[in-house]
Amino acid sequence: MKSPLILVAGLLLLTPGAALAGDLTKEERRAARRAAAERHVRLKQAAFWVASLSKPRVQDRFEAIWNLEALAPESVDPLVALLAARKVKPEVLRAATEALGEIKDPKARWVLEQAAVDPTLPLPNRLTALVAIARLLDAPSRDFLRGFAGGKLPVASLQPIPPGAKRKKQRGKKKARTLAVDPLLRRVALLALGMVGDAGLRPAAESALALKGDAETRRAAYRALGYLKDRRLVELFVEGLKDPNSLVRGQAANALGKTGGVATADAIERNLKTMAPSGERFLLVDALAWVGRQSAIDELIMISETKNSPLQSVAATVLLEIRARTALPAFRRVLDEHLRKGNHLPGVGQVMVYTLGDLEDKQSTPLLLRALTKGSAPTQREAATALGKLRAQAAVPALLKIVRKGRLFSRVGALVALGRIGDKRNAVVLSKSLQDRDAPVRWAAAVALERLGEPRVVPALARLLKDPHPFVAAQAQTAIAVLQGKTGTRQRAQEQSDLHLTRLRALEREYLLRYRVGSAGPHFGIAAEKVAIAPPAPRRTNNAPRPESGLSRRMVYPNESAVLKWESVISTCGGTHPPIE
Repeated sequence: MKSPLILVAGLLLLTPGAALAGDLTKEERRAARRAAAERHVRLKQAAFWVASLSKPRVQDRFEAIWNLEALAPESVDPLVALLAARKVKPEVLRAATEALGEIKDPKARWVLEQAAVDPTLPLPNRLTALVAIARLLDAPSRDFLRGFAGGKLPVASLQPIPPGAKRKKQRGKKKARTLAVDPLLRRVALLALGMVGDAGLRPAAESALALKGDAETRRAAYRALGYLKDRRLVELFVEGLKDPNSLVRGQAANALGKTGGVATADAIERNLKTMAPSGERFLLVDALAWVGRQSAIDELIMISETKNSPLQSVAATVLLEIRARTALPAFRRVLDEHLRKGNHLPGVGQVMVYTLGDLEDKQSTPLLLRALTKGSAPTQREAATALGKLRAQAAVPALLKIVRKGRLFSRVGALVALGRIGDKRNAVVLSKSLQDRDAPVRWAAAVALERLGEPRVVPALARLLKDPHPFVAAQAQTAIAVLQGKTGTRQRAQEQSDLHLTRLRALEREYLLRYRVGSAGPHFGIAAEKVAIAPPAPRRTNNAPRPESGLSRRMVYPNESAVLKWESVISTCGGTHPPIE
């Protein structure tokens, strides 16, 4: 197996020298030589970090991705070369694909398309490539996604060509052959098109709605169309109320409630009076909450307080998304009980901490301080973020203790929180973290000092400009520019907050989780539609082979409740943030 370093080393030999035209001034020639030298260095760094994608530790691969993003555009060609060669393990290819998705350079489109359609690649790789294409947010990416969303791809598209090459034309009038799309990829394409508001989504969605044996794809189609909020789709949603699957009916009603007018909401509310608690009812309540019906909001609050309910976390995230501050007392009660007794489902504590922080509930500060000191590691990370959003001065001593003695990513969260709190007396302590041995901690310290707004730390930040990790050096450069009052330095942060990119980031993680737990597997739609009672999957013995990439798609859930349990785990709050894992 060839090293990724060998695959990209040739790029260094192709680095063009500075074009020194005779009419350039001496200063311009120096600048051109400096630019060429800097590009050469960045290409060498890119080659090193592409090779680092092969490291076994997940943290090392994440750091490589962050560094490659910081090295763009010089990192694009080495990543494309690695992905095109296919000479490394699938997990390395997926890391390279993820890096290209973060960089969002159209030059990588052809190799991402090649990965998305390649049936020899594991499904998680193809899924990541598909979302990376969607994140380009342009017309060609939407055209490609429509092919996936329609369920059939021309065989010719299975051989994407590099820029500049020409595809051979077929002679005669032969009918173009097509290849069926994996159902999971089809759902991802449908949802991606809906999330970016694609006006051409309807034909592909209607073809998905005609699939009688695939309830989950029908549900994804209604969910995707619901993002459009197009009144012309009301009839289609009304037709979905007749679907034989309860969750599909609920998703159609959910889209209808968010799209239709007052009369539609009134009709849904009347139907609720005779409907028993179920996943379908929850989706109807969700839709009514979106249009401000107090009865629906009250029901969601009640569900968010129900112990061991599979919908508890989902109800809380819906209430967060609609910014229902009337739910805050309930969230406080649940978090208090969770911290004292721990008798709620996994993830509930994290969701409650996240919602209290995002809704900026200052009354919850004492509870969040308890979560910071007594909660699990994931809950501590969320609590640090929440206290930072609240600018809670009372949290400073506990946060400083975590910075000194906490786990890696707890320290990262604590540093960023200290920056948000904005107490300039902490500048010296934060400056010490710029010398930490862990790159994410150095990055977080630079972020914190930037938010602190203390110009005296610029010399300490300047030492990070030569940090061996480019993502740390890039953040230090940004922080220095902000502290010196230069403009145009926050473009990257503004881009990351873009609604479409946030939704697509959440979509990728959601469907990788669905793939992992099996709820998006090929039998899910049929199992849910027929309410098939299936025996539990056999336990793996020591000698049994592991599923592909450690994941399994063969689970069949015996009933709606089990499906909804996983829905609570992979909730993305409507695509507003990645799921709580």
